[in-house]
Amino acid sequence: MNKKVLIRKINRNNWCSDALTVDGIYADAITNCLKTKNNKLSFWLVNDENDKNDIIVAMISISDAIESIDIVEIEEEEIKKNKIDLEQTDGITEIEEFAKRHFDVINLDYKKLGILAGIISENARNNDKVYRLTKGQLKEIMKSFIEKKHGIIESCSEKFKKLLAKENLI
Repeated sequence: MNKKVLIRKINRNNWCSDALTVDGIYADAITNCLKTKNNKLSFWLVNDENDKNDIIVAMISISDAIESIDIVEIEEEEIKKNKIDLEQTDGITEIEEFAKRHFDVINLDYKKLGILAGIISENARNNDKVYRLTKGQLKEIMKSFIEKKHGIIESCSEKFKKLLAKENLI
């Protein structure tokens, strides 16, 4: 990955049926994976391969449990090329140093949401742009992050510390 990409958690099964085409996206993919609020949709910016795992930690740090997830990547340039607006908004995360790496796709309407759904649908079929992280892989990512950023957990919430303790990560 040489270009900046935006990542978002999706349910890959909703996007990868053999019967689907880019124009034939099931409603569940859109209503479950692209749920908007105030015509905005949340993404996280990954600058390069080296910080992808840090952003994944920031993204999942507010979860109630560590579970397998599917991540789709969209090149930032592809969003801009399609005249879809991005706005930096502080992300909700336990890892405050990465809060500014959160972006919302803004001013979404029917047409722009359809374009975005088409991009995600296409990328969800490309193994270079979508991947599943198992619970075990996420735990390894978290463990590595905690070792690399020793002491950062001290500023996190008790809820997050309990989750890490439950998973034997601290």
